[in-house]
Amino acid sequence: MPANMNVNCPACNSVVEADVEQIIEVQRQPQLKQALLSGQLNRIQCRACGASNVLVTPLLYHDADNEVLLAFVPPELNLQGTQRDQVVGELLKELTGRIPKEDFRGYMFQPGQVLTMQGLIEQVLEGDGVTKDMLETQRQRVDLLGRMTQADPKRLRSLVRKHDAEIDAIFFQAALALMQQAVQEGQEPLVKALAAVQEAAAKHSSFGRQLTAQAEEQDRIVKDVAGRLQALGEKPTRKDILALLLALASDEPRLQALVGLVRPALDYPFFQELSLQIGRSPVAERPQLETLRERLGELTREADAQAQAALQRSAGVLQAIVASPDTDRAIRENLSLMDESFMAVLAGNIREAESRLDIQASSKLKSIHQKIVNLMRQQMRPELRFVNELLEAPDDSAALAMLEKGAQNFGAALLPALSAVAAMLRQQGQETLARRLDVLHKAASDGEDGKIS
Repeated sequence: MPANMNVNCPACNSVVEADVEQIIEVQRQPQLKQALLSGQLNRIQCRACGASNVLVTPLLYHDADNEVLLAFVPPELNLQGTQRDQVVGELLKELTGRIPKEDFRGYMFQPGQVLTMQGLIEQVLEGDGVTKDMLETQRQRVDLLGRMTQADPKRLRSLVRKHDAEIDAIFFQAALALMQQAVQEGQEPLVKALAAVQEAAAKHSSFGRQLTAQAEEQDRIVKDVAGRLQALGEKPTRKDILALLLALASDEPRLQALVGLVRPALDYPFFQELSLQIGRSPVAERPQLETLRERLGELTREADAQAQAALQRSAGVLQAIVASPDTDRAIRENLSLMDESFMAVLAGNIREAESRLDIQASSKLKSIHQKIVNLMRQQMRPELRFVNELLEAPDDSAALAMLEKGAQNFGAALLPALSAVAAMLRQQGQETLARRLDVLHKAASDGEDGKIS
C-alpha cells in the first residue's frame, strides 16, 4: 500500500498531499515498473503553482520472476549507515510480509544496493535485456532532440541533414515519448517544438523519408483491400471472402491487410469450407490452396495471440482497479494503460454483470467507467479535446466544417495540438487520420473568416 504524506512543493513551498509508492512489486503491480522507467513514479503536481516534481523517497524494487531485489536510498536524504539500513529493513519487512512462506527465496534476505536513481533504472533495464550501449544510444538521441527543439527552422533542417545517421527508430520513439509527456503536462511550447522536429526529420532524413514512404504504401494497401472488400457487398459470403483471399494469396502485404479486416469471418466453418474446396480441386491446384490455408492459420494465430495478450493485460488492470480500496487512485495510476482494449474489457464486464443481474458489480463497473471518462476529459486540454472530436468526424469534409465553426475558440494553441497529434498518429502507423490532421492544420493556418490566421 502506498504511504500518504504531506510534502512541500519545491517550487512554491505549498503543502501537497501525495500517495507515495516505496515498494515496486513487478508481478503484483507492473504499472509501477513502467512509471519508474518513464520517470512518472511518485510524480506530483502542485495545485497551487502547477509545478510537476518527482518526490525523493527510498525505494525497494522486486522482480520475483528474475529473482531481483534492489534497494535505493536517495543521497539527498543524507541518511548514513545505520539509518539507511533501518529504512531498507522496514521496507524489506513490509515486502516479505506480503510473500507466502512457500514462495520465500534466499535472495530476499539481502537486497542489492543502488546508489542513484539512474543506476536503479539501468539495472532494471539490464534485467530486461537492455544493454548499456542501448541506453547510451537512447541518451544520445534525447540529447540530439534537445538541441533540435532549440533550433530555428533553417538550422533545424541543417541539423537533421548533419545527423542523418542518428535519426532512426530510437530517435522517433524518443520524440514520441517526450511529446506524450509534454502533452500531458501542458508544455505547449515543447509540444510545438517536438512536432516541428518530427516533421523536419520525416521530410529531410533518410530514415524519416523511408518511414513516411512505408506508411503511405501501407495506407494505399489497406485502402485498396478495403475497396475490394467493399465491392463484395454489405454481407459477403465465405465463398466471396475465400475468392478474394485466393486472388491476394501471392501478395503478402495485401493478404495480411485482408486478414486483419476480416479476421472474425476466418472461423472454424471457414477453414472447413477451405479444406473441402482443397479436396474438390484438381491435384495441380491443391498445393497453392494448402499453402494459403497454412499461411491463413499462421496469420490468424498471430492476430489472436496479440489480441489475447492485450485482453489479458487489460483484464489484469481492471481486476487491480476493482480490488483496490482507493478506486480513484488506482485509475490515476493506470490511466496510461486504458486503451481501446481496456475499454472493451470494461464494457464486456459491465454487460456480463448486468446479464447476471448483479446490480452491485455492474454499478461499481459503471462508476469506474464514468470516472475514467471524466479523468481523461479533465487531463485533456480543450484544444486536444477538439482535435479528438475532429478525428471522430465521419469524413474530412465534416471535420473541415467542424474546424470552421470551432477553431476560433482555441486560437494559436490549436496549431501545435494538430501537429503533435498528427505526429503521434503517424508514428503509430495511422497515416489516414494523420493526413486528415495535416489537411486541417493547413486549413487552420491559411484560413480566413474566423479561422486561425
